[in-house]
Formats: sequence, structure tokens, C-alpha cells
Amino acid sequence: MDESAYMHGIRLVGVTFENRQENLADLYGLYGDGLIPGIATYETYNPMDINALSISVNGKKIGYVPRDSDIGREGPVLVQVHWYKNHRLGATAYWRDEY
Repeated sequence: MDESAYMHGIRLVGVTFENRQENLADLYGLYGDGLIPGIATYETYNPMDINALSISVNGKKIGYVPRDSDIGREGPVLVQVHWYKNHRLGATAYWRDEY
């Protein structure tokens, strides 16, 4: 995978809901702050937002692209997990620079 082609990045939201902090902690334990292959999928069934774009790694949801973002599309992404000052885990998703 050519990581240099992944240029468009966005900080994910919704990372503290359901079991997503556990999912992020598992990923951080395995990969640290390295780049991890993931997948972006539209959730047309989502009652909160039929245009919701969720990000998953190894079949586990870790967050969403912010609703007001113009970055993102379905397909492969690279994910980077990181710690915030408030002692919570967060993530950034990166898309290939091919729009």
C-alpha cells in the first residue's frame, strides 16, 4: 500500500460512543500511532443521518466522518489512533489523493 498517496485526512467524531473507545484501545495496543488499513462505509439505514460515513477497522466501528465535512467517500482508508489531552482515544482517517 502506497501510504504517500493518502493525503486527505479528517479527525473522526463519535469515538466515545458504544464500545468505540475499547476498539480504539485494542488498535492502539497493536499498532501504536501507526497507520492501519480500514474501510469507510455509508450507513443509509442510520436514523440520525442517512449520509453518515462510518469508519471501521477489522470489522469494528471506530467513528464517523463529521457531518459537515466535504472530505471522505466509501472505500479504503488509513486510520491513525492517537491520545487526546483529556485521556481519551481519537482517530484520524486518511483517503487516497484521487478525487
